[in-house]
Amino acid sequence: MLVLKRIGVGAAFKVGLVLGGMMSAVLGLIAFLFQLTVVNAIMNVATFEVYSPNVSAGEVSQVLSAITTGTLCFLYAMGVIFSSIFGGIGFALVALFYNLTARWVGGLEFETFHAGSGLLDEIEVEMYEKRKRGENF
Repeated sequence: MLVLKRIGVGAAFKVGLVLGGMMSAVLGLIAFLFQLTVVNAIMNVATFEVYSPNVSAGEVSQVLSAITTGTLCFLYAMGVIFSSIFGGIGFALVALFYNLTARWVGGLEFETFHAGSGLLDEIEVEMYEKRKRGENF
């Protein structure tokens, strides 16, 4: 059994940053497209009372739809940015708390399985042994 004693806080932050951004980008895109569809449908159906004889209700609807689309795009971008930042901070805190806990009660125990004995595995083992001996490769 191997024991995971410590998690690098900086590495956890980077992983959380990227993972948070990717998750927010994908899930946020789904929400963005849904909201955009709903808003545009409402704008197309809604009737506006226009007080100016030079502006039609269709023109008002198009302007409001464009403003709403721009706002949704801005909110989507901000959501991805904030999710990335808070995902990184969250992962860093989890790593920090894990490291403290592992010191007190021990780390997670896990077992690994190595199935291959292929050419790449042999090269990796050889490089590791050379590095261990201080040889250049």
